[in-house]
Amino acid sequence: MRRLERCNEPAGWQPVPFGMALDVSNGRVLMRLSGDADASVATSIDQVLRDAVLHTREARDVDVVLADVTFLDGRVVGVLLGVRDELRAQGRAFALVAPSAPAARLLGILGLDRVVDIRDADPSMSTSERGSR
Repeated sequence: MRRLERCNEPAGWQPVPFGMALDVSNGRVLMRLSGDADASVATSIDQVLRDAVLHTREARDVDVVLADVTFLDGRVVGVLLGVRDELRAQGRAFALVAPSAPAARLLGILGLDRVVDIRDADPSMSTSERGSR
């Protein structure tokens, strides 16, 4: 039997900054992602969305705000598209909102800007806040 040694992080290693916030109200889920949404957080995003949206009796639509995303990984996009497809099959809405430049670039490269509902305005901001941004 082979013994597995504990692996130490390299010197100077820093965790990737990432944030996720969820607001559920009025039959709608607003998920806000920030920082580096890379492959290491894809499973967490998937679990949170599925728990909030797909594994509940209440029918909820979803907006995912990408305004503060500094990096968007293809695996995260795959998770979001998977949830979107399941919601659409149930007659519910899904939108990506206010993508940052890095997020918009990937969505454009993948051609998703032509097939996914992508909105410019952050639904949690007032009209006056949108104008000042």
